Amino acid sequence: MEVSQFVRASNGLGLGKVIEVNTESVTVSYFDSPMRMAVQDKVIPIDKVKVENLLIETVVYYYDLEVQKWSVGRVVGPTPPPADYRVQFPNDKYRDLAQADIYVRWDQPLSSPVEWLASQQTYTPLFQEARVDFQNCMLDQREACAGITAALSSSIALESHQLAVVRRVLSDPIQRYLLADEVGLGKTIEAGLILRQHILDNPLDHKVLVLVPESLQTQWNTELSESFHLYDLLGDSVIVQSYEQYYAGGEILDVNLVVIDEAHHIAEKAWSPEHQGAYQAIAKIAHLSEKLLLLSATPLVGNERNFLAMLHLLDAKNYHLTEQGVVEFRDRIVIREQLGGLIQSFTTTNTNLALRNSLQTLLQLLNTESELQTLSEELLPSLQSALFSRERSGEANLLVRKIRSHIANRHGVHHRLLRNRRSSAEIGQLLPGLDNNGLERLTYDNAEMNEALEAWHQHMLVDNSQSTCFASIYQLFVEASLGSPQVLTEFASVRLAQHFLSAQDFFLSTEQQRDLCSDLTPGESELLEQLIAQGEIAQGNYLQVLEQQLKPLINNTTAGVVIFCDHPWSANQLYIEIGFNFPGQIQRHNPKQPLRFGKDSNCRLLICDRRAEEGINLHGGRRVAIHYDIPLSPNRIEQRNGRMNRYAANQFATPVRSVVIEPSDKQSFATHWLNIIDCTFEMFKQSIAGLQFIIEEQMNQVTDTLFLEGIEAFLNLDDRLVGAGKILETEWTKIRNLEALMSVNSEVIEAREFADKLQMVDDREEEFKRASKAWINRVLGFQAKEDRYVYLTPENGGRATMVNVRTLKEHCLLGFDSNSMQRQGPVSYEMEYFRDVAQKTGKRVARLGEPFHDAMLSILPYEERGLASAMIRINSRLPKDYKKAFFCFEYIATTKFELSNKNASTLERISDQLMPPKRYTLWLDNEGLLVDPAVIPFLEKKYSKYDKGGSDINLAKHWSQIDDLYSKELWQDLCFSIEKSALQSITAQYQEVHGRGKENLENYLTSDPNLPENYVLQLRQAFERPSYKCLAARTVFLISDKQS
Repeated sequence: MEVSQFVRASNGLGLGKVIEVNTESVTVSYFDSPMRMAVQDKVIPIDKVKVENLLIETVVYYYDLEVQKWSVGRVVGPTPPPADYRVQFPNDKYRDLAQADIYVRWDQPLSSPVEWLASQQTYTPLFQEARVDFQNCMLDQREACAGITAALSSSIALESHQLAVVRRVLSDPIQRYLLADEVGLGKTIEAGLILRQHILDNPLDHKVLVLVPESLQTQWNTELSESFHLYDLLGDSVIVQSYEQYYAGGEILDVNLVVIDEAHHIAEKAWSPEHQGAYQAIAKIAHLSEKLLLLSATPLVGNERNFLAMLHLLDAKNYHLTEQGVVEFRDRIVIREQLGGLIQSFTTTNTNLALRNSLQTLLQLLNTESELQTLSEELLPSLQSALFSRERSGEANLLVRKIRSHIANRHGVHHRLLRNRRSSAEIGQLLPGLDNNGLERLTYDNAEMNEALEAWHQHMLVDNSQSTCFASIYQLFVEASLGSPQVLTEFASVRLAQHFLSAQDFFLSTEQQRDLCSDLTPGESELLEQLIAQGEIAQGNYLQVLEQQLKPLINNTTAGVVIFCDHPWSANQLYIEIGFNFPGQIQRHNPKQPLRFGKDSNCRLLICDRRAEEGINLHGGRRVAIHYDIPLSPNRIEQRNGRMNRYAANQFATPVRSVVIEPSDKQSFATHWLNIIDCTFEMFKQSIAGLQFIIEEQMNQVTDTLFLEGIEAFLNLDDRLVGAGKILETEWTKIRNLEALMSVNSEVIEAREFADKLQMVDDREEEFKRASKAWINRVLGFQAKEDRYVYLTPENGGRATMVNVRTLKEHCLLGFDSNSMQRQGPVSYEMEYFRDVAQKTGKRVARLGEPFHDAMLSILPYEERGLASAMIRINSRLPKDYKKAFFCFEYIATTKFELSNKNASTLERISDQLMPPKRYTLWLDNEGLLVDPAVIPFLEKKYSKYDKGGSDINLAKHWSQIDDLYSKELWQDLCFSIEKSALQSITAQYQEVHGRGKENLENYLTSDPNLPENYVLQLRQAFERPSYKCLAARTVFLISDKQS
């Protein structure tokens, strides 16, 4: 090892130069800039350093003794002794230099741009214009997205209700949440955004496990690949498994984010001795993981035990999986129902009297709440006068909203349970909805099928009224009679023939199969034959009405039609029956095959069985649902509605039209059942998802009494629901009260402003494309090729990319597609600057948060080019001998956290929300005064070379031209003096934002008493002392063309 050699140690300081060699150690000097040459000297054990040759495109500094001036160049290759490297300087000048004569910056961010300007180390203004434009675009995106870069860089539409959830989760140091949006509102999108942000925050240190029902595995893989661009990580650091795969495969270690979709399926296992081991296996990984997302639309009312099991996964310390835990949880819910009822009326649209009364009740219920007491004391004076008025000050309305938020955060079922509802005005407009006309009920002639079914029923009751076997058969027959008669006819035929049905064709349990084929009773055969005969006639009539509907829908409209069957057999039979009438336009749904419907413009008709009621998206455009088989389960019909009436970024979606074909006999089971689901539940006009478990309880009573009571069981159900029992009214009240605490409506309103800001910056697509191409392609020299950027090496001839390989590895590696390396060099992923094109083509969206553009931003603190510039601008309108310097500084004001802090990303994100980073472009004259705004456009004009007919001269090589104005010492003093004036101006301008930010912080901290102490302390410290950082500096000398 020799003096002057370049070496690297494992201290993170980068390249240094050996200045002394001893037996066991070397002294290494680290160079920062021409202004600060030997910034640090380190004595390092000799076996801990490694000699390195300079890579091509390494930026080097050379002090030319002849002219006593620093020059900056690029290594273009080695050269024979006595020199070591050939270096290219500006204007294509080359010199062969020894390594003793050149210097390389250490691996630390650059010092202030003002230092570079003061020491006259500048680059062409063309570089700076490109740098600043790119940098400002990225900073504007940062300000708009408040640290949620995944929102900008994912191929999704930006919707307020989803962003409200994502913001809440990502601004929490404890990211363990139950996302409980109602079906079809985009929980997968919310989870995908949070998952992608976790990866962006931890690019080298993430391990994600997504557990899903088997039927959703393909959908999740597709969504993560196409919408969130994680296809290169799937199966590696992002693992998507079905529950069964996880049970069979054993533990996956070192997971730091677990996502569990349809988590209620896991929760159900907690109370079953047979499946408790499966629950505990998932509970173990859920408790070990730092972050956890549970996705479930399952309602709370009537489902306390399973809901408790989900909350136990989130927070085992406070939610105990014991019988006593169940009792405590139910008690908690009773109190929450009371609070929810009060919160519903505690709104700014109510009268002062109503608000005062609600507030007094709240104070009685929560008499130990000091925060509530403080807020109430501030609000009550505004409610004492004009009691029947709804008018009050903006400050009073803000206090009302603060109290609502306080109650929801402190006294919800769980403060990390978030739920969006379809009924919310903010959200309902994003869904196609259900047709205002409700259920469209056509009729067919069912001959005497219902009489034949009732004759069989009465015959079986004579001697077998207590038979569970015949009760089971009757339930099968009744449910089969509710829709197309085809399944009823088949069941009757199977019972008559006494043979088992195929398990692939029918979703029947072993007990149901056995019951259906139990011994016939005397005289039963004739009744079954009569039922079969009438059913076949009725089926022919049914198909005739169905085909009369389908032909004009498919031939004369653009509608997509989904026919819901129950069993695979009936769906197959229908496909055979009508398939030839719609060649190329029809598909029989199969979960294991790609779905053409909705993607292939020719495929307009989809026939499904029960397997399509979960895990498939059938929304978009104009949709018609035809219920061919009608289940004896409102919850399954709700699931069908949810497949079509769900969120989609499709502004052309229209309300879903729902159609059934019912018997002409108005005393049939089908007609009575349709009256219940259509008129009593009104489920074709509204969602009844919140009633799921109450409905199950009521339907169990129906099935228990159906054999004995017959059609009376349906009439009794109706009476319990809306008659004397008023069960629906009572349960809806409970649900509304609880959901008032669980919903994120107030945050959705805030998130709407957030979404609007995102949209505004996102719409500057053309501007960002130009800025990116100018910096990345024209300045740094990455080749722009077919929606990719290619790193060019000198071996290929022509211009090489001006970023050396080590910088590429340390800052840019994640931005390149390892599967598409080209001969020229590394290549980025395919990307597109226009979001709508990216969504259609599956390319990445080029924004902040896209790894390649993030990499280009991350190298700026180490990249000298464009950091400082200076030029002379000659103007004929200026007075004779006019010469004056104007200074421009690009600043960003923001909070600052230690990058080594594991919560740095979360802390920065919440800071960006509460006190957004603000960038400033500040122009001052040579006396430190702000420049007249009318003059600024002239100063900001793009650089135009004087020797090419323009008016500007780049001073990078011509600083001597201002020697008559400023000596080097005077120039340095002036630059630092102007910088001081700039900083004072920026600090003054930021005061309003700073004050508002500190107020926002206090509101945030008081809203959640569970924030970790160190987290609160770091936020307070950062907000107290904002960071003001200069990002670029330039000088424009205005000079008259008339000089003495």
